[in-house]
Amino acid sequence: MASTEDRREMILAYIHETILTQIANANPPCFAYRNVGDIDPINPETQEPQLPGLILLDGNETPVVSTKGHNVGGQGLLATVMLLEPQIYVALMPRTANKGVGPELSLWRQRIIHAINQDDNLRGLLGGNGEMSYDGLESDMHANGPMVGQEAMKFSFSYTLDPRRL
Repeated sequence: MASTEDRREMILAYIHETILTQIANANPPCFAYRNVGDIDPINPETQEPQLPGLILLDGNETPVVSTKGHNVGGQGLLATVMLLEPQIYVALMPRTANKGVGPELSLWRQRIIHAINQDDNLRGLLGGNGEMSYDGLESDMHANGPMVGQEAMKFSFSYTLDPRRL
Protein backbone atom coordinates (compact mmCIF):
# COMPACT_ATOMS: atom_id res chain seq x y z
CA MET A 1 0.00 0.00 0.00
CA ALA A 2 1.22 3.52 -0.83
CA SER A 3 2.13 5.96 1.89
CA THR A 4 -0.77 8.05 3.15
CA GLU A 5 -0.39 11.74 2.37
CA ASP A 6 -3.19 14.25 2.23
CA ARG A 7 -1.29 17.30 1.04
CA ARG A 8 -4.38 19.53 1.38
CA GLU A 9 -4.80 18.67 5.06
CA MET A 10 -1.07 18.99 5.66
CA ILE A 11 -1.11 22.54 4.23
CA LEU A 12 -4.20 23.60 6.18
CA ALA A 13 -2.99 22.05 9.44
CA TYR A 14 0.40 23.72 9.04
CA ILE A 15 -1.15 27.15 8.44
CA HIS A 16 -3.36 26.76 11.53
CA GLU A 17 -1.11 24.88 13.95
CA THR A 18 2.18 26.57 13.11
CA ILE A 19 1.77 29.91 11.35
CA LEU A 20 -1.42 31.27 12.95
CA THR A 21 -0.69 29.76 16.36
CA GLN A 22 2.79 31.34 16.37
CA ILE A 23 1.37 34.73 15.44
CA ALA A 24 -1.31 34.43 18.13
CA ASN A 25 1.19 33.33 20.80
CA ALA A 26 3.50 36.23 19.94
CA ASN A 27 0.66 38.73 20.32
CA PRO A 28 -1.29 37.92 23.48
CA PRO A 29 -4.10 37.88 24.11
CA CYS A 30 -4.85 36.38 20.70
CA PHE A 31 -6.24 33.00 19.73
CA ALA A 32 -5.95 30.77 16.65
CA TYR A 33 -9.02 28.80 15.52
CA ARG A 34 -9.91 26.58 12.58
CA ASN A 35 -13.32 26.28 10.94
CA VAL A 36 -15.37 28.02 13.61
CA GLY A 37 -18.26 30.39 13.01
CA ASP A 38 -19.27 33.15 15.36
CA ILE A 39 -17.09 33.37 18.44
CA ASP A 40 -18.39 34.95 21.62
CA PRO A 41 -15.93 37.71 22.54
CA ILE A 42 -16.06 36.48 26.15
CA ASN A 43 -16.38 32.80 27.08
CA PRO A 44 -19.74 32.63 28.92
CA GLU A 45 -18.49 29.92 31.29
CA THR A 46 -15.04 31.22 32.21
CA GLN A 47 -15.54 34.94 31.48
CA GLU A 48 -12.14 34.85 29.71
CA PRO A 49 -11.66 36.68 26.39
CA GLN A 50 -11.78 34.60 23.18
CA LEU A 51 -10.84 37.46 20.85
CA PRO A 52 -8.93 38.79 19.06
CA GLY A 53 -8.91 35.66 16.96
CA LEU A 54 -7.25 34.42 13.80
CA ILE A 55 -9.64 31.96 12.17
CA LEU A 56 -8.63 29.66 9.34
CA LEU A 57 -11.48 28.51 7.11
CA ASP A 58 -10.53 25.61 4.83
CA GLY A 59 -12.19 27.18 1.79
CA ASN A 60 -12.48 25.62 -1.65
CA GLU A 61 -10.31 23.27 -3.66
CA THR A 62 -10.52 23.09 -7.45
CA PRO A 63 -8.31 21.62 -10.17
CA VAL A 64 -5.94 23.98 -11.95
CA VAL A 65 -5.26 21.39 -14.64
CA SER A 66 -8.11 19.17 -15.79
CA THR A 67 -7.45 15.46 -16.23
CA LYS A 68 -10.67 14.90 -18.18
CA GLY A 69 -9.98 13.02 -21.37
CA HIS A 70 -6.55 11.85 -20.18
CA ASN A 71 -7.68 8.80 -18.22
CA VAL A 72 -7.73 6.41 -21.16
CA GLY A 73 -8.41 2.83 -20.13
CA GLY A 74 -9.75 3.74 -16.69
CA GLN A 75 -6.42 3.97 -14.86
CA GLY A 76 -8.07 5.49 -11.83
CA LEU A 77 -7.81 9.11 -10.75
CA LEU A 78 -4.81 10.89 -12.19
CA ALA A 79 -2.46 13.25 -10.40
CA THR A 80 -3.27 16.90 -11.05
CA VAL A 81 -2.45 20.36 -9.78
CA MET A 82 -5.09 21.63 -7.36
CA LEU A 83 -5.86 25.13 -6.14
CA LEU A 84 -6.62 25.45 -2.43
CA GLU A 85 -8.33 28.71 -1.45
CA PRO A 86 -8.49 29.09 2.34
CA GLN A 87 -9.56 32.25 4.10
CA ILE A 88 -8.04 33.70 7.23
CA TYR A 89 -10.41 35.82 9.27
CA VAL A 90 -9.22 38.37 11.77
CA ALA A 91 -11.84 39.12 14.42
CA LEU A 92 -11.01 41.89 16.88
CA MET A 93 -12.50 42.27 20.33
CA PRO A 94 -15.57 44.50 19.86
CA ARG A 95 -15.27 47.99 21.30
CA THR A 96 -17.66 50.81 21.94
CA ALA A 97 -15.81 53.15 19.60
CA ASN A 98 -13.96 52.04 16.50
CA LYS A 99 -10.93 54.15 17.29
CA GLY A 100 -7.81 52.34 16.06
CA VAL A 101 -9.66 49.46 14.38
CA GLY A 102 -8.37 50.25 10.86
CA PRO A 103 -4.68 50.36 11.81
CA GLU A 104 -5.08 47.25 13.99
CA LEU A 105 -6.66 45.26 11.15
CA SER A 106 -3.84 46.45 8.86
CA LEU A 107 -1.24 45.28 11.38
CA TRP A 108 -2.79 41.79 11.59
CA ARG A 109 -2.88 41.69 7.77
CA GLN A 110 0.80 42.60 7.64
CA ARG A 111 1.77 39.95 10.22
CA ILE A 112 -0.15 37.18 8.45
CA ILE A 113 1.08 37.99 4.93
CA HIS A 114 4.66 38.28 6.16
CA ALA A 115 4.51 34.97 8.06
CA ILE A 116 3.04 33.07 5.12
CA ASN A 117 5.41 34.64 2.60
CA GLN A 118 8.53 33.91 4.67
CA ASP A 119 7.70 30.29 5.61
CA ASP A 120 10.02 27.85 3.82
CA ASN A 121 8.23 24.83 5.32
CA LEU A 122 4.93 25.94 3.80
CA ARG A 123 6.61 26.34 0.41
CA GLY A 124 8.00 22.82 0.86
CA LEU A 125 4.51 21.45 1.47
CA LEU A 126 3.36 23.02 -1.81
CA GLY A 127 6.03 21.12 -3.71
CA GLY A 128 8.25 22.07 -6.61
CA ASN A 129 5.39 23.20 -8.84
CA GLY A 130 3.41 24.79 -6.03
CA GLU A 131 2.53 28.45 -5.90
CA MET A 132 0.98 30.79 -3.37
CA SER A 133 -0.74 34.11 -3.71
CA TYR A 134 -2.48 36.67 -1.56
CA ASP A 135 -5.81 37.46 -3.27
CA GLY A 136 -6.97 40.42 -1.18
CA LEU A 137 -9.42 40.83 1.66
CA GLU A 138 -12.92 41.80 2.57
CA SER A 139 -13.46 43.97 5.60
CA ASP A 140 -16.55 44.85 7.61
CA MET A 141 -15.27 48.41 7.82
CA HIS A 142 -17.32 49.93 5.00
CA ALA A 143 -20.65 51.68 4.42
CA ASN A 144 -23.48 49.35 5.44
CA GLY A 145 -20.99 47.02 7.14
CA PRO A 146 -21.35 46.06 10.80
CA MET A 147 -18.01 47.79 11.53
CA VAL A 148 -17.02 45.59 14.47
CA GLY A 149 -13.44 44.99 13.29
CA GLN A 150 -13.23 41.92 11.08
CA GLU A 151 -11.49 41.08 7.83
CA ALA A 152 -11.38 37.98 5.65
CA MET A 153 -8.06 37.51 3.92
CA LYS A 154 -8.05 35.36 0.79
CA PHE A 155 -5.14 33.15 -0.23
CA SER A 156 -4.50 30.63 -3.00
CA PHE A 157 -2.08 27.70 -2.79
CA SER A 158 -1.46 25.26 -5.62
CA TYR A 159 -0.03 21.79 -5.12
CA THR A 160 -0.07 18.39 -6.80
CA LEU A 161 -2.77 15.98 -5.68
CA ASP A 162 -1.76 12.38 -6.36
CA PRO A 163 -4.74 10.17 -5.44
CA ARG A 164 -2.44 7.10 -5.24
CA ARG A 165 -0.76 8.65 -2.19
CA LEU A 166 -3.99 9.13 -0.22
